[in-house]
Amino acid sequence: KNQLLDLEKQKSQDLLYNVLPKSVGMELLETGECAPQLFTDTTVCFADIVGFTSASSTMTPEVILRELNEIFTAFDRISLKNSCERMKTIGDAFLFVCGVPESNEKHVENVARAAFEMVDFLKTRNRTAAHSWQLRVGMHSGPLVGGVVGTEKYLYDIFGDTVNIAARMEELAQPMEVNVSSASYELLKDSFVFSDGKSVEIKGKGQQVIYTLRSVSEPSPTA
Repeated sequence: KNQLLDLEKQKSQDLLYNVLPKSVGMELLETGECAPQLFTDTTVCFADIVGFTSASSTMTPEVILRELNEIFTAFDRISLKNSCERMKTIGDAFLFVCGVPESNEKHVENVARAAFEMVDFLKTRNRTAAHSWQLRVGMHSGPLVGGVVGTEKYLYDIFGDTVNIAARMEELAQPMEVNVSSASYELLKDSFVFSDGKSVEIKGKGQQVIYTLRSVSEPSPTA
């Protein structure tokens, strides 16, 4: 009986760690709560599949889920490889971050590499897949608040201007390109290659200069 209880407890823990960052899940299990926290050095990224909503109207539910599952499973692997944390998917958009809930001094480099790899994955997949997709990507660096929302169904979420600006960067991106805010650009400009900046109007922020990531550097041995 004790062995069965231990097994069920382990299953519950594994499930919690699957839906929440592990450190957040551990805090919930140990204390029953998770205090909201301010993270000062983070990079947030939105990756949105172009035209998926309209295209999916002609697909069966099985095909829709198979396409999203294959793509987002690959994005999960890419995120994990680059020390990033998937926050959630919103329809056909994939939201991930680095620097939350554990700090990471290479947060912006990690996100830039992950974003570039996601675009490369779709380019490769499109050569042989039955359905071809394009990706719009946007990233921004800055502070945000992270915390658990809800009590019946737990969701660890992130809030603040940094998230909103990252979403705006994605909306302004061209298909199969990674848009970078000036804040992220300043942290990356010495080792990554960008297009010339262009000035755009961002709601609530006025004129902002944004850049398109053209190539990424090789990770250092200590990355």
